[in-house]
Amino acid sequence: MVRAATLGLASPSSIVELPFVLPALGGNVVITHAPAGRAPAHNLAQAFVTRALASALPGSLRVHLLDPGGLGQNLGILSRLPEPLVAGGVRATHDEVSTELRTLREHVHRLNSQVLLGDDDSLVTRWHQGTAQGIPCSLVLAAGLGPHLTADDAQQLWSLARTGNRCGVAVVAVVDTGRELPQGVVLADLLENAEHLHVDHEGGATWVSSPPALLHNARVRCPNPPGSAQHRFLTTILAPAVRRGVNRPVVLSDLLAAERPGTGTTHTRVAATVGQAADGSAIELAVGDDEGVAIGGIVVGPSGSGKTTLLHAFIHALVHRYPPDELELYLLDMKAGVEFAEYAPRPGRPALPHVRAVGIEADATFALGVLQHLADVDAQRKQLFKQASADTGREIKNIAQYREATGEVLPRVLFVADEFQLMLAGPTEDAAWDTLDVLVKQGRSQGIHVLLATQSLNSVGSGRAAQKASVFDQLELRVGLRCKPDELSLLLDRTVRDRLDTGRRGSGVLNQARGDKDADQLFQGGLLDTDDRRRIRDAVVARYGTDPRIRVSRGSGGVELADAAPVLASTPLPTVYVGAPVGVSPPLVGVPARSGDGRGLLLAGRDEAHAVGAISAVLAGLALQPACDDAGFVVVDLLPERIPGRRPLDQLVQWLGDRVVTLDEARLDQLPAIATRPAGPVFVAVLGLQYSGVEAPLYTDDPHPLGWLCGTGPSLSVFPLIWLDTPDRLRKLGQHGERLQLRADAGGDIIDSTSFLRVRPPFPASRGRLWFHDLAGDTDPVLLDPLQVGASLPEPRTVAPPGPAGAVPADGFGALP
Repeated sequence: MVRAATLGLASPSSIVELPFVLPALGGNVVITHAPAGRAPAHNLAQAFVTRALASALPGSLRVHLLDPGGLGQNLGILSRLPEPLVAGGVRATHDEVSTELRTLREHVHRLNSQVLLGDDDSLVTRWHQGTAQGIPCSLVLAAGLGPHLTADDAQQLWSLARTGNRCGVAVVAVVDTGRELPQGVVLADLLENAEHLHVDHEGGATWVSSPPALLHNARVRCPNPPGSAQHRFLTTILAPAVRRGVNRPVVLSDLLAAERPGTGTTHTRVAATVGQAADGSAIELAVGDDEGVAIGGIVVGPSGSGKTTLLHAFIHALVHRYPPDELELYLLDMKAGVEFAEYAPRPGRPALPHVRAVGIEADATFALGVLQHLADVDAQRKQLFKQASADTGREIKNIAQYREATGEVLPRVLFVADEFQLMLAGPTEDAAWDTLDVLVKQGRSQGIHVLLATQSLNSVGSGRAAQKASVFDQLELRVGLRCKPDELSLLLDRTVRDRLDTGRRGSGVLNQARGDKDADQLFQGGLLDTDDRRRIRDAVVARYGTDPRIRVSRGSGGVELADAAPVLASTPLPTVYVGAPVGVSPPLVGVPARSGDGRGLLLAGRDEAHAVGAISAVLAGLALQPACDDAGFVVVDLLPERIPGRRPLDQLVQWLGDRVVTLDEARLDQLPAIATRPAGPVFVAVLGLQYSGVEAPLYTDDPHPLGWLCGTGPSLSVFPLIWLDTPDRLRKLGQHGERLQLRADAGGDIIDSTSFLRVRPPFPASRGRLWFHDLAGDTDPVLLDPLQVGASLPEPRTVAPPGPAGAVPADGFGALP
């Protein structure tokens, strides 16, 4: 908004003068004038454009000067402004004006087709949000319009005024109403989307487009033309600021290009370039145990501030600088969304070898599991230091000394949690605070560091002032992005009365000294777009390969097979994997598929889709293991055909192709013959018992396919995988059903779970999770995120269907002759 002139409002007793303010962008301004009003009309236009330049962010606005026939005499000091305030000087001849207008039309077309997204997106909005990427808005001053303007140029200018606003293009036109416009050019078309002022022969202006009540009671006093003082400000202060690029985007890939990738060492610290300081130098985030380096940090930024963009930039700059044997990353995104999904493996897109865990919409239970895993790492490293001290006779207190004494590199560990306050809430709140407290106080020497990010600290640690202070006092690195003064006061632990940013997205303050005012550094975060991030990840994976030791959590909805595919492909022995622990290690939980009495899985859970998906995923997980290339697969499908919950099973059967045999209730008697034909192990899934009349004898030894599957099958390397909608459904398996030792329970009743698992779990499994217990072992139940088929299955392994030597089955591996 620009103060263009002074507005006088007449009342019965006096005239009240008010500032007359118009938008510089988002609309157009048309100033018409009588022949005697030419000078004040152009003075008004010059003052408006000059003030628009002065009030805009440096580099956000550029002026285009058109003076057809006037040769610049209608432009005053504007004709002497340098680049980059003005685009190319004054355009006066027909060829110059036509070329400039055509260039502007092409600019509008490019923004509409390649840059802006949707009707609500605009270049002006992007400058307010700090996402304009340095593309300047355009203010077109067309002075002295009359017969010297050709019809074609007029149509282009009128069109630009009509279509350019969304792209940050606005027109200020000065038209002499005493002279005719070219034939076919109608002034009313230009006035449709413009504020209209008319300067009369007395030099005053009428606000023609004002509300009707003001039309005859308001008069605009035209200002004097801009003079030497304004020219001096624009040329000596504003223009140099624009040339320095104070509002030009900081492209992080340009800064990283100066670094040799993969050569960093985390001997005493972890650091990476994330943007540019106010003086133009590169600025780094750093944590470590070196003198003057923060142990950990806090990043605060409201929605739209660029907080997540900064985290992406930091993570990618780290993996660009350090090899995976120097750095391990644990990444949690606690909010709804998929910001960290790019760090999870997908078919054709391996994960970064540095990443050990990634939580996408992670919940507090998973976050606690990650924290407890890091606490275990901390304890293990302390024990390593103790042993190395005894072996070398030197006191070893940190990973740098351990490396010097033993030559062994222990990678530094960085835990990054976005919206971290969500992991410190709910039933796990006490344990999470306690574990975090231990890590920030003791983890430094063991090379474990944390970076916690949130939109606001106001919601963190309510009722836990002492514990909050205990944790935050250890986190000396403080970063505030576009924060209000009251939020900065909380972050920097001092009174802050002014904002410490430029207003642009990604700008803010970095402080490495727990808020000490003398340590404030204003900076602009670097932009690293999706393509640049992908290129960095691809280069890192090409340089180091990938690592299957990654735990991916997508909330409490299970572990998708695509995320677990690297672990499955590297499994040396056939293993029945049920899911992943709600934590980090091991990546998957399961038992080797060795023949023996009772070796089979019973999964109890009422959620049909989830249970069918879990059993289907267990089968698919087996089929992805190289050690199961000679295995056979049987599905006893007792589910109704049209229920939605059977979709994962249908996906699985189609995916397995001729590696699987499907039996319905009518063919169930063929199960023993089919399942014992292959040379390798056979895995038999039974789904839908509650929909079927099939039931094995409970008190007699009469032969029955399900009795054989649960009693004899396991000793013959035939492994049952059976879904029970309730634990009571176990009776349908007959007297041998109780012999199956692998139990998974997704029930919410602690008494039923205890009876089924034969041991009491600490608490009922939350929705989407299950407790797993091997009755033949001596370990406690493990809370798991079960394997799930997911949106799509990985590429299947290409194997020959197993069968007896010389036999060619007619229908899958177990076809009967």
